[in-house]
Amino acid sequence: MPSIRELRDRKQRERFIGREKETASFRRLLESPEPEHAVLQIWGVGGVGKSTLLQTYRRLAEELGCGVALVDMQLHIGVVDVLRSIREQLGKEDRASFAEFDRALELYNDVRSKLQDAVGSLTTGVVSGIREGVPLGIGALAVDAIGEEKVKAWLYRHLPRANADLYLDGDSVLSAKLVGGINRILESRRVAILLDTFEQASELQDDWLRTIFLASELSASSLVVLAGRDPLSPAWQSWREVTLCCELRPFSEEEARLFLERRGITGEEEVRAALRATERLPWALALLVDAPGGGGELDGGSNLHAIGESLVERFLSQLHDRPDLRALVEACAAVRAFDHDVLRALARQEGIEDAMGRLRSYSFVVTRAEGRWSLNQTVRDFLDRSLRRRSPERWQELN
Repeated sequence: MPSIRELRDRKQRERFIGREKETASFRRLLESPEPEHAVLQIWGVGGVGKSTLLQTYRRLAEELGCGVALVDMQLHIGVVDVLRSIREQLGKEDRASFAEFDRALELYNDVRSKLQDAVGSLTTGVVSGIREGVPLGIGALAVDAIGEEKVKAWLYRHLPRANADLYLDGDSVLSAKLVGGINRILESRRVAILLDTFEQASELQDDWLRTIFLASELSASSLVVLAGRDPLSPAWQSWREVTLCCELRPFSEEEARLFLERRGITGEEEVRAALRATERLPWALALLVDAPGGGGELDGGSNLHAIGESLVERFLSQLHDRPDLRALVEACAAVRAFDHDVLRALARQEGIEDAMGRLRSYSFVVTRAEGRWSLNQTVRDFLDRSLRRRSPERWQELN
């Protein structure tokens, strides 16, 4: 009898649709004796299925007998937290390989604990902020109100120099120890390190990955996979030769129809309504069919409209960190398609390049063949109705 986790994984494998090219690339890089690439980057708009693909990568790596670690970057603060997660996943059955890392991490945590206990004696006021990745490598520690030099002086005054050095250069030292453990595992099997939601990685984490982790003695038998909304920045230029970049796009119509068929939606009217509402975006399709009242009951009418509003709110939740863009998106709903000039006219301001770049990263913005963009049709219809109801004057002005 399979475990609940095994049953879940089997069901997920059976429901997984498409992505043959991306899956084949991952398998080839893991199985090749001398892989052409050591870094695989998967990028695409939110909701296009990157996290689902990485879950598939994880299962495939396990089936191939590889060591695998899957880290969600938005859930990990600082570099040491990422290193700890990788070690915990790769070393479940191989503690000996990471013995040096474990000892170094224990000492690092001990020093950090002592320093945090001493914070009250290092400052007369309330520590005002958390600052990650100060130049000397202190990591996620309250130092803004203390001062880096005071922290550094305290470490050397109260701790053996070796302990202080380890803490001040913790990212580099712990990375080297972790890499040593990974290389020992690589003597018997391949390893895949999967970093999801990489667009949420801090500048420090991005720098660490490029300049410390990948630049270390990590064997090319390992494979590092990055999944995020954006292509890699120009700072990654020196790694282009060993990086395979793949843009993940929405399902083709054939794939979307198969997705719906496997979930019991086969009626042509239902299928067309679902394709129109989701524009074949995997996450939106899954939300549509899994929502209460969804499944085989889509009728293209009131039920679909209610689910469509849920889709819109989920889409627009991506704007939680940029409320100023919400008004701009509502303005974009007044036009069938937009470009820089149209957006500039709608916003009535110059210098909208940053806003344009940001908008294009959202899953509800669709790239058109002529090089322009438009909102997902369901989002556009909903916003247009909402704005017309809330502010008829503004709606009339835009139209």
